[in-house]
Amino acid sequence: STIIISDQKGQVIKMTNQSNYVQITLDLSRLGGPLLDLAVPRQLTVKRLLHEVNQSYQLGYELLSPICRNLEYETVLFATDRIGNRSVRDGVTLQLEQL
Repeated sequence: STIIISDQKGQVIKMTNQSNYVQITLDLSRLGGPLLDLAVPRQLTVKRLLHEVNQSYQLGYELLSPICRNLEYETVLFATDRIGNRSVRDGVTLQLEQL
């Protein structure tokens, strides 16, 4: 089955296998950025996700060693952690804390 999802900016993401993706909210507000609802491949690392978002939205962030906090589970994800981490489930909010 094919699912089509768009983020708040209207960019369309086409998914063919729902189980390979997790739907998250990425909160960049602590660094003056937007709040984004995204469908993200589970195998992506935090750094790669933020690199893609940085380029797509032309945010101008310099990503060194990004850290995100999973607000629902109060866990921290580091640059090399995969989005498919056991604490990242559909509907969670990941808040960028450090570039």
